[in-house]
Amino acid sequence: MARENKVVDLTSALSRYEGKWVALSRDEKKVVGSGRTLKEAVRVAGKKNCKDPVYTQVFSFSKGLAPWLL
Repeated sequence: MARENKVVDLTSALSRYEGKWVALSRDEKKVVGSGRTLKEAVRVAGKKNCKDPVYTQVFSFSKGLAPWLL
């Protein structure tokens, strides 16, 4: 299924998770898990029975970053 490309500003929702991994609900509106490692975020999200979460690492908001896809 193709996803519609849209811009979602998560700055306020993710500000308390700087330096951590987070699991977002599929609609990307709610944090369903977090941890210092991806493995920990996966474990926490699994306990909440969230179906197909989206995982991302939250970098510092005070530093610039140019992300890339592999």
